[in-house]
Amino acid sequence: MALIKCLEPDCTKMVSDKAEYCPECGFPIAATLKAQWEHSPEGAAAIAEEHRREIRLREEKEEAKRIEREREEEIENAKKLLTFKNIRAKLDE
Repeated sequence: MALIKCLEPDCTKMVSDKAEYCPECGFPIAATLKAQWEHSPEGAAAIAEEHRREIRLREEKEEAKRIEREREEEIENAKKLLTFKNIRAKLDE
């Protein structure tokens, strides 16, 4: 936490950089600092990286679901083949 001069040009109050609003004039400190950070190169890069991470996680979950569906289909096909072989064996008796 650091003390900063209120971001409202006409206010001289020192406030925490974590403050939601300036207690003197009510200026939205947190929202303004967040907007400034988001528009900075560092903030934009961090937001882009978070977005890429979310996309990777979503893709990994979709891939895991696809693999699970394929496994379930393989099991179902194996059951059908076993049933078919059992029927065939009974017919051949």
